[in-house]
Amino acid sequence: MGIFSRIPVRSRIAFGLVGLTVGTLLIASAGGFFPNEQKEILRGRAKFCEALAISSTGMASTGQIATLKATMNSLVNRDEDVSSIGLRTENDGLIASAGPHEENWVAEAGNSVHQMEVPVYRKGEHWGHLEICFRSTGGLLGLNYWAPAWLLIVMIPALFLQFSFYLRKTLKHLDPTDRVPQHVQDALDTLSVGLLLMDSSHHVLYGNTELADSIKRDSDELLDANASELGWQLPSDGEDELPWITASRNGKAVNDRLLHMNVGGRRRTFSVNCSIVGKGMMSTFDDITLLEEAREAAQQASESKSAFLANMSHEIRTPLNAVLGFTDVLRRGLVTDTEESFDHLNMIHRSGKHLLELINDILDLSKIEAGKMDVERIDTEVDQIILDTVDVLGVRAKENELDLNVEFRSSIPRRIQSDPTRLKQIIVNLVGNAIKFTEAGSVTIATTLVEGARPKLRIDIIDTGIGMTPEQQIKIFESFSQADDTTTRKFGGTGLGLSISRRLAEALGGELTVASELGTGSTFTVTLPLHEEALDDLVPGDEILSRHHAAGSSSAGGDITRLAAKPVLVVDDGEANRRLIELVLGRAGAIVTGAENGLEAIKAAADQDFALIFMDMQMPVMDGYTATRKMRSVGLKTPIIALTGNAMKGDREKCIAAGCDDFLSKPVDIDKLMARAAHYLGEATEVQHEVEQTQDETLEVTRVDADSRPVPRPASSGEPIESTLPMDDEEFREIVIDFLERLESR
Repeated sequence: MGIFSRIPVRSRIAFGLVGLTVGTLLIASAGGFFPNEQKEILRGRAKFCEALAISSTGMASTGQIATLKATMNSLVNRDEDVSSIGLRTENDGLIASAGPHEENWVAEAGNSVHQMEVPVYRKGEHWGHLEICFRSTGGLLGLNYWAPAWLLIVMIPALFLQFSFYLRKTLKHLDPTDRVPQHVQDALDTLSVGLLLMDSSHHVLYGNTELADSIKRDSDELLDANASELGWQLPSDGEDELPWITASRNGKAVNDRLLHMNVGGRRRTFSVNCSIVGKGMMSTFDDITLLEEAREAAQQASESKSAFLANMSHEIRTPLNAVLGFTDVLRRGLVTDTEESFDHLNMIHRSGKHLLELINDILDLSKIEAGKMDVERIDTEVDQIILDTVDVLGVRAKENELDLNVEFRSSIPRRIQSDPTRLKQIIVNLVGNAIKFTEAGSVTIATTLVEGARPKLRIDIIDTGIGMTPEQQIKIFESFSQADDTTTRKFGGTGLGLSISRRLAEALGGELTVASELGTGSTFTVTLPLHEEALDDLVPGDEILSRHHAAGSSSAGGDITRLAAKPVLVVDDGEANRRLIELVLGRAGAIVTGAENGLEAIKAAADQDFALIFMDMQMPVMDGYTATRKMRSVGLKTPIIALTGNAMKGDREKCIAAGCDDFLSKPVDIDKLMARAAHYLGEATEVQHEVEQTQDETLEVTRVDADSRPVPRPASSGEPIESTLPMDDEEFREIVIDFLERLESR
């Protein structure tokens, strides 16, 4: 009974219908409604034997035995049903035969469907008998001798398959109300969660409207479908089987299981509960796609934050360690000579610049992410930006023994409408990146005008560096991403530069792309859209390079060393910053006065006429914005240069709006500071320079670049050490005296 109950109802009904059909056929056969093939065969063979016996009697009675044998052989060869023939007399035995008669004939078997015996008479007396053997025509197990046999063999499986198919189709298209009443369906359709009713084999008996809408299926399409075949996807980190399968196997309800399904190109997530109801089960599907997406977004944000902190921690600690370490070495006097001191100072300077670049990158990225990165549209000289980049990064390329080349492969517009600051940031970043990742060879900046319906300016930065795989080329433009971990360990970097550069290029209306081959090199391409007006004034590439070489020759050795002796006010609440600027400007010849806040600056400006004011914008008592506005409100025309640690886009405009004439960001770049001061004060004249030398021929004021090295004077044992510093300068003299006092202990 247990096995029978597990057979599907459809199969049980089909078996019953087949049994009824077979019973009907058997009754018809027993009643003679089917012809008896066996009787017909026997009747035909009997007639054949009688006819042959008559012929044989005639030939035997006239002594024509040879003719009889020929006739027998002819019959055996021509008739497929005849196996052999023999003529046997009462006294002499077998006197004539055709075929293997001795082997075929069974005397004890008598007459049957396989052999027949007919008496032969001669002169009215029994002379012998004719024996005929027939081949079997009964088929397998003699089924040919029973007429309904093959009919039933074919009909039973055929009827079963047809009945099963018919019943399946019929049951499938039954009115669902026969399984789930309409009023129950109406109630289930009001639920805010999807619902499936299934039988024990997980075929759907009913699916409500909410589920059908969620998975974009018709309710009718769900009926009798296998719930496991609807396209559900298991979470990669969850259970390995569907919840209704688990419920069927364990006989218990399953709660809060997650399932996914791709619906209309979007992956939807459902929280599924499954309960056993009678011989079937009920599953509910709560669509939590938005919650899951929010959770994944939060998780990705958390992972991104962790990656950000890890990258920043590493990138900040590395140069900071150098700053603190070498500063401590200098502070403790753990140096052997002046050259070593300058090596340490240069390391501190480079590390500080690296920290500043890192902070600028972070600020730019935060602006971009917040959607507040604004760009200007002003006249921009692209050739000058490229040549300035070469001047700035040429030293680094030379240190790496690389050639830094510039090629203007066509005439280019003299000016384009763009943001020169952001464009220079892109090119400096790309060229610096190329220098970093190129160990031998060259880096080339190639500029080309691409004419057409939409003219563009193309700038290629081509290097002979390590190159990249196609996968790495996609990855490098993601924030905090580099080609691979090996690249990060060997070359360092945050992975922010290329991401920022691409976004800046897009903000300028262009794009940044890369083409690279591993081990061969890379080409980063910046394309910028051009207006038709820009094509009206083109400059040949040869002219640009010639002008640059001429300017370079005329300015050789022309670094600003002296400023006009004019009064300058430096306003900064930070003593270190103020002293640094005062020292640099003072050494260059300016007459410097200091103030700690805006209020002191206003008083100083009222008491003395200054030729230039450097104004820190964030100070206690009174900030630079307020002080500048008050000075302008009383008619002060003195140039004011803003000094601020706020280097975000828009801070310059804020300072200019307050009344400042120019802007410098902190930490102050000495070269930029001197350039701005020379612009507003002017350089010292030759007469002034000669007078100063006459007054104090021993005082030599020099400009020491970050990479310059003082050459120590060699001295043999016992000879005095001569200082190369200007000893008539009191501050330099104090440094030398301090050195001598600590010399013995060192």
